[in-house]
Amino acid sequence: MTLYEFYNKYLSINLNDYSNIGIDLEISKILFCFLVGLIIVTVIINYRRASMILIIKKLLRHEVLSEDKAKTLSELDADNFGTRLSLRSDKRLLQVVKRAGEKQYTYEEYSALIKSKDFKEEKINFEEAKFYLNESTLDDAKKIVDVPAPSVVNTILFCVLLVAIYICIILIIPELLNLINNLI
Repeated sequence: MTLYEFYNKYLSINLNDYSNIGIDLEISKILFCFLVGLIIVTVIINYRRASMILIIKKLLRHEVLSEDKAKTLSELDADNFGTRLSLRSDKRLLQVVKRAGEKQYTYEEYSALIKSKDFKEEKINFEEAKFYLNESTLDDAKKIVDVPAPSVVNTILFCVLLVAIYICIILIIPELLNLINNLI
């Protein structure tokens, strides 16, 4: 028996099977897509969180606490996709980790800048860009690092838990639908 046949035989729920409900919809496919989405989001969030903690730990370990001590990602041995993505878009990380030579704006200045027609977000050259921890946000950096990074084992266990909950829901829904169908 293939996985597809097993899914159709045991885990497929079609509302068309219940005459009083009158909706032609397969709930199991919607729930399956929801499950896959939750698993993907869990993996991405944990990967980005681990990358954020990695770059801050490396900067703290090398005591890069001012712009003149700034180092590249290669020098910190933290040059990977997750770190680059976090340094590009993670607002919390960007408040703590600064790029050497980058102009610092106030909220009002930045708001006016992005509203101008000729504004383009500056592209970061990660081979040459140097990063450092701002002295004023050092406490925030330490708070981020104090929270333990998500481990691969915890991520896998959480995904397995999601699959178990999905299977329980799929096994309970037909009974609930029978009850609703008989009440109507």
